[in-house]
Order: sequence, then C-alpha cells, then structure tokens
Amino acid sequence: QQPSQQQASEWGTSAEGVPMLKATEHIMSSGRKCFKVESRYSFGLDRISVDLSVESYEHVRGLLTLPRVGLKLLAAPRLSRLAWLGCGPGESYPDRKSASDWAVHCGDVDDQHVDYMVPSECGGKADVHGAALTDPD
Repeated sequence: QQPSQQQASEWGTSAEGVPMLKATEHIMSSGRKCFKVESRYSFGLDRISVDLSVESYEHVRGLLTLPRVGLKLLAAPRLSRLAWLGCGPGESYPDRKSASDWAVHCGDVDDQHVDYMVPSECGGKADVHGAALTDPD
C-alpha cells in the first residue's frame, strides 16, 4: 500500500437533489505522483453509490504490471450480518459461478473471509443484484 496525499474533497448535489461527495487523492511513490484517484459518493435514502476512477500519470504507464487498486469501506461492528441476492452461499467468482445457486443468501460477515495459505482476495460473490449489512439483533 502506497502513501496517498489528499488533494481535495467537495460536497455537492446531483440534478435529482441527492447529496454527493467527490474526493480526489494522489498515490505517491518516491515523492512522485503515480496515480490520480477520484471517488464519488452519492447518498440516497436507501443506498450509497460509489464511483471510483483511477488514472495513471505518464511515467508509470510503461510498467509491466500495475498495482492493484481497491476500496476499503468501514462499517459499524454491529452490522455483522450480510444478506445478498446473487450467487452463493459460498464464494462465487465468474469462472465458477455456475456451481452456485442464484438466490437470496444470508451469513455472518466474518464467515465470508477464507484464510487461504497464500493471501489473496476471498469471499467474492458473482452476479449480486443487491446486498445489505444488518444488525442481527
């Protein structure tokens, strides 16, 4: 994970009157800007939409491989139950989703993590049309 430098954030409203937040930051390496990351958040009554764009600067475009870019969202610990409409109940990536059932599934958030011997992504759910984090109480 490379250090980032927050550049700007601004609040606004969409044409539909939905509150929006735009944040721009730069991923740095050796004191040079490598990537510009723009995150746009829209806050509706029943959903939060996130649009993330990453643009590389000229001097890193020739690299053989680019770093992974991800998004980390934090939620209150009490929201420990996950429900989703999509493939499941276990992991279901595009290359093996045909072995999963497409339905409404529910499980504890902690149970979605698979502690693989070699660290990698885990807990993927394919073809999700909606998801909710809830308080089990």
